[in-house]
Amino acid sequence: MNKETVLGAEKEVKVWWCLQDVCVREDGKMVVVYAHSVYLLSASGEEESKFNVDGEGRGRLQLKSPYGVCEDEKYTYVSDNGNARIVVYDKRTREWVRLLCGNGLGSGKKQLWDPRQVRVHGKFLYVADYANHRVQIFSTEDWQLKHTLGGNGRGSRINQFNGPSGLHVDDKDIFVTEEGGCCVKVFNNIIQGVAPQDWVASRDWMIPRDWMITLGGNGDNLFNRPQGVCANDTHVFVSDSRDNRIQVFERGSGRLVQSVNGVEEPRGMCMRNGRLYVTCWDSKFIHVFGDLPFEVHRELGRLGAVNKVGRRRALAVLLLMRRIELRKKARVVKTKKKVDSRRF
Repeated sequence: MNKETVLGAEKEVKVWWCLQDVCVREDGKMVVVYAHSVYLLSASGEEESKFNVDGEGRGRLQLKSPYGVCEDEKYTYVSDNGNARIVVYDKRTREWVRLLCGNGLGSGKKQLWDPRQVRVHGKFLYVADYANHRVQIFSTEDWQLKHTLGGNGRGSRINQFNGPSGLHVDDKDIFVTEEGGCCVKVFNNIIQGVAPQDWVASRDWMIPRDWMITLGGNGDNLFNRPQGVCANDTHVFVSDSRDNRIQVFERGSGRLVQSVNGVEEPRGMCMRNGRLYVTCWDSKFIHVFGDLPFEVHRELGRLGAVNKVGRRRALAVLLLMRRIELRKKARVVKTKKKVDSRRF
């Protein structure tokens, strides 16, 4: 694959640790999720600002292991995976607006368990609720839960998921990648034209198209823990994470068009202005693809050999933070035991 430009290698080293998802704006600027933060980057990949200004944690201005990001005209939506909630920011000012499902980890209607990618389309926000094996659909007007896709336990039936992770939603279809089931399920999206009071009766939209219901593996038309999914009018793109490739299918027939190998653990996907942006977890850079057949148009933030030191430092910091967290928990337990012993 041709590499047109590599940005960041000759400039100040920036470690993009645990690069998860990307959302690209009309002007080319990008909102990216990596490590415990969400950043706004310029079109050339330079950092401009940070959303969670207070760093990692459970506070209002904090995030813990964020996973997915998407935007509409007014808001930026972030799945705060470690805190089992969705954080809504003002798109222009990057100020905190509100929380969705900020009721702790769980399986209730107002709870999430390991939320993954989020996507917004029309007046609805879609959340891949991984450990609850469902997709939650919220209104972006009154912020209420309007419908649930799946939620009937883990399984392979048409009303079940096995670890939903990636999402793509447009006027025609809802695409859901199953990381556990190693497949992509495609649903007719009639929800956009159905009044809320009629949703319960409208069950046809839960019947998936079966052309991409496949088993895991590393051959053509097979997936190994697929993550992101994206589509345009003619093609569907799937980040086949553990096989280190991107698979491209015809949207109508499901025929495999191209398999782009050598993409190191691809995760999130976003299409903008005819370009496909793909985040890579392990190599910590963003691939930008042009027209089919795919060749790399450019790469953002690729780390050179010198950055191995930065990677080790980042890992050391994460391990130190984990140790500090465990020590705090141990102190709380010890204090509680002392209090209990005094009562007796």
